[in-house]
Amino acid sequence: MCPCTHVTRFWTKASEPCLWSEASATCDRAVRHGGWLMKFFLKMIPPTVTAQEHKVKIVHGRPMFYDPLKVKQARRLLMSHLALHRPVSPIEGPVELHALWLFPRGRSHKHNQWRTTRPDTDNLQKLLKDCMTQSGFWNDDAQVVRELSAKKWSDEPCGIEIEIICLEEYDRRQDA
Repeated sequence: MCPCTHVTRFWTKASEPCLWSEASATCDRAVRHGGWLMKFFLKMIPPTVTAQEHKVKIVHGRPMFYDPLKVKQARRLLMSHLALHRPVSPIEGPVELHALWLFPRGRSHKHNQWRTTRPDTDNLQKLLKDCMTQSGFWNDDAQVVRELSAKKWSDEPCGIEIEIICLEEYDRRQDA
């Protein structure tokens, strides 16, 4: 496994070594997929509020939807961490997104144990994809055509491990 996984971001191609790696090792995941890969870790306590928690208030007889303060704070937290890893230009074409959410464990949980409590992974992913779209990772979160999401309890470090695979390169290699 590439040693830069939890340190910083990188783009690599299956046949090229990871330039951010001190050992210049080729990343296992990129080799298996044969496409472009971006992988990074957002070290933070992941937010537990989700994009689904909109509120409604009536203004002049009309319903107005808004995000509560906690959702706005979670969005700001994610955006500030994602800004450090955004690509120079938005990714084009279909992408695969993997996200591993590592939450601080309580007394009754073990390190690396699956988190089976709320929030649901699909709601966590929606907020993450919205923030990644706003940060300029891609033009539209509809480009995410395949995703894998997991959540676990963790000692240190806590945060979100994100992996993005550009599938067009993968598809071109499969057709060749």
